Amino acid sequence: MGNAAQSTSKGVEAEGRILVSEHLSFALSVAYLSSEYDDYPGASCDLWQELSPDPEAAGCIGYDGSPNSGEQNLKGVTAGRAPEWSGTFITNFNYPLGESMVLRANLDVLYEDELGDKDRSLNYQDSYFKVNARLGVASVNDTWEFALLGKNLTDETTYTNGAGAPFFTGSWFKGRNAPRTVAVELSYRFQ
Repeated sequence: MGNAAQSTSKGVEAEGRILVSEHLSFALSVAYLSSEYDDYPGASCDLWQELSPDPEAAGCIGYDGSPNSGEQNLKGVTAGRAPEWSGTFITNFNYPLGESMVLRANLDVLYEDELGDKDRSLNYQDSYFKVNARLGVASVNDTWEFALLGKNLTDETTYTNGAGAPFFTGSWFKGRNAPRTVAVELSYRFQ
């Protein structure tokens, strides 16, 4: 597969932050992205096209019009890992506990729209929300901190991009991102 001849990406992103009090703040970002190939001759056919009983009917027609060439033109197809909508909502809370300690709490909610075509892309990813949280106690001068962390608390199954496995026709692999993870963190900074 070579590089795309042309693609167009356009979108808009908005973000803002509000300080509710000296202890509490919120941040929000929202993005819309339209990204597609204007022309992509010579792109390799997808695995599902190649394994189809009729690759030509499945769209595996060469950019020069020749059938079953193992190539196609991806003109009009969404380019890369480009979700149409994505967003992040973040809260930060810091509150003094006496004169020597501070309570720190963070909550992040991440959203990403679906990626790919559910019926034909082996790299399809359904839309999802991921929630991450952190609750900790630290010294005011940041010498030490004890925290409880939770990542992907909604236990969403998400993937990195996949590809065909070399030398194994018909096989496909995708890397899976970490499932729900809970951890305890203790840190000390020597001064």
